[in-house]
Amino acid sequence: MKKRMCIFLSLLLLILAAGGCGKEEKNEEPLVVAMELAYPPFEGKDDAGELQGSA
Repeated sequence: MKKRMCIFLSLLLLILAAGGCGKEEKNEEPLVVAMELAYPPFEGKDDAGELQGSA
C-alpha cells in the first residue's frame, strides 16, 4: 500500500510540475510606478530637483 501511495504522489507531483512549465506570455503594456515624495528617506528630490528614490 505504501508503494502505491508513493508512486501516486510521485506521478501527481510530476504532473503538477509539468503543468507549471507553460508558454510565457509577453505583456506589451508599460509598467507604471508611482512615487509619494512626502515620505523620505525612501523617496524625495535631490538638491537639483531631480526625483530620487530607493530601488
